[in-house]
Amino acid sequence: MIHKPDIQDLFNIAPAEFTALAEMVQRYQRKNNPVFDQWCQEFPSEGQNFLPIAFFKSHEVLTQDPQTNTVPTRTPITFTSSGTTLQTPSKHIVLDPQIYEQSFVKGFEMQYGKIDQYCVLGLLPSYLERQGSSLIYMVDHMIQRGQPGSGFLSQSIPGGSIAHRPK
Repeated sequence: MIHKPDIQDLFNIAPAEFTALAEMVQRYQRKNNPVFDQWCQEFPSEGQNFLPIAFFKSHEVLTQDPQTNTVPTRTPITFTSSGTTLQTPSKHIVLDPQIYEQSFVKGFEMQYGKIDQYCVLGLLPSYLERQGSSLIYMVDHMIQRGQPGSGFLSQSIPGGSIAHRPK
């Protein structure tokens, strides 16, 4: 039986333990994610460590609950790629936004320290207009946790200005 990895292990792992945990996560995903398992069966030498982006355009890539063989019923967030006019955007469905947030916050803080010690400024004008941007979601979350004065910068005013989102 393949056990579900404890999500907190992902955030507190020693470098020497990474490979073993990565292999356990891969086995779990292979057993509980039909799209990933199909890819691994069709391309055994290539499919063990990644899933091509094209699958996120043509399939709902979700891991099933091993107890029920169904996708957990939570309120997901669906991020979409920007793509181009003629392309179908890829979709990244995040079933647990708290884990997603914890992941990018921990990643930032491991490199730079606590977010609340920074004034977080986001200059992402072409992204602000579109829905479903994971980058906007991450930056907005970090702005909410940042020092007073954090916000998105606007290029519409010469020299830029801060377009604050209320905390």
